[in-house]
Amino acid sequence: MTDLKPPMGPEVVPSPVAVYTMRKRTQFLACNNQRHFGTRAFVLQARDRRDGKPAVNVGFTCSRKVGNAVARNRAKRRLREIARLTLPTAARPGWDYVLIGRKDATTSEAFEALTAQLRTALEKIHGAQTSLGEILQCEEQKSPKSTDKSLTTVTDSCASLSGQLFS
Repeated sequence: MTDLKPPMGPEVVPSPVAVYTMRKRTQFLACNNQRHFGTRAFVLQARDRRDGKPAVNVGFTCSRKVGNAVARNRAKRRLREIARLTLPTAARPGWDYVLIGRKDATTSEAFEALTAQLRTALEKIHGAQTSLGEILQCEEQKSPKSTDKSLTTVTDSCASLSGQLFS
């Protein structure tokens, strides 16, 4: 009887996360004032739920500015497909995402370009993991009276954090 273990090493691909569709308005509104990144074809909104559940929720919406019902449904179908292909491996567990279609661009953009834009948007949103609270905590740690070496290190790290957030 042999013990079967999962393969270890660089060839191991991270397991995909479960992706669920948002259905309730409150879920969409929770993402509204959080992180967002706009591309030519859509806007991606994201928020960390901080509830400890590894699932990813995703919602799709298009306003009437996109067009009539046929145009809105076509745009949402394209957004659903790029999310289906990209989010299981590129999304962060415990996050909610909302994709908002844009007039003419969502339906006319090449599919490969849409997929690349979603990956870029995810990288941009998750690349800026620094919050304003973290910068304020760094500012509080600074002391104008102290001149030791640790203050210089804290000041340098605070400057780099603020540069990441506000650039």
